[in-house]
Amino acid sequence: MLISDQRYFAYTLVGIMKEHHHKELNDQFTLDDFNIIEISLMYSSLGKISVNSLQEILHLMQEVVRDIWQTKHQIPTYLDMREAFAPDAYYR
Repeated sequence: MLISDQRYFAYTLVGIMKEHHHKELNDQFTLDDFNIIEISLMYSSLGKISVNSLQEILHLMQEVVRDIWQTKHQIPTYLDMREAFAPDAYYR
């Protein structure tokens, strides 16, 4: 899967996780919030990707969490994650 596609799907997944858990943008983001059993991906573009692609997306998200932690010395928020994967961030 292309990195641009991974970023698009990660952006979508962060939004789904935020909505599912009724989080605010300033709430801390954690990959522990991802539970494929609880989160319905069927009605999003994520519902059509393979398990291997989903694994690549989660790995990318883990890398971004680590990068934000190292840069800001704090746990990233949902806003940090959305900004990291925002479509205009591809060209920064």
